[in-house]
Amino acid sequence: MTSIFISSLNCPSCGEVSSFERYDRIDVSKTPQFRTSLIDWELFKFTCSHCGHQIIIDYPTLYVDEENKVIIQYLPSNCSDLGSVSSIKKVAVELDISKYKYRVVTNLEDFVEKVQIFSEGMDDKAIEFMKYLKSPNEDEDIMFSYEHMVFTKEGSVAYQFMFINQKEAVASLNISRELYLESLEEVAEAGDSEYVIDNGWAERFACQG
Repeated sequence: MTSIFISSLNCPSCGEVSSFERYDRIDVSKTPQFRTSLIDWELFKFTCSHCGHQIIIDYPTLYVDEENKVIIQYLPSNCSDLGSVSSIKKVAVELDISKYKYRVVTNLEDFVEKVQIFSEGMDDKAIEFMKYLKSPNEDEDIMFSYEHMVFTKEGSVAYQFMFINQKEAVASLNISRELYLESLEEVAEAGDSEYVIDNGWAERFACQG
């Protein structure tokens, strides 16, 4: 079940104290409305009740999706308060986690991306492999600067990779169903023994081929 912890935070703008709801565990099978709130980053936004100032509060949480059989552990790399992190062992008491994909991410943007991928019934290994294939390799292949690519949904059925530079989207690339299916077939034998699936994983996988 979804677990909510209410804490008090001092607003960095006005200094007044306001309450903040932190979600230590998000179970979207019980509270499906939180899926959209997470994708929109709403579950991590702190709004001061006095001056209206808004900031992102990074905190660890555990995401459980029984329908799509995935568990995502979010452990922010800049967060030292890990005492309240919901343990995968606790979830194992309730669910047969052998049937689940288990992922660990340390960046909020990556966490949101994983949720989007699995919510669409897609495979994150195939998505990361597609990023690797579509990432420009030479300076002359691209007319803009970017730091990384992010999977996102455009409208009701279209998917894209957004090119991100300094937290801003500078370009986009449509994803074809055909390329996704080809990539899915390529990674079919990779298995799910690894918990961290990112660009590093994709590069290692491609070099093995």
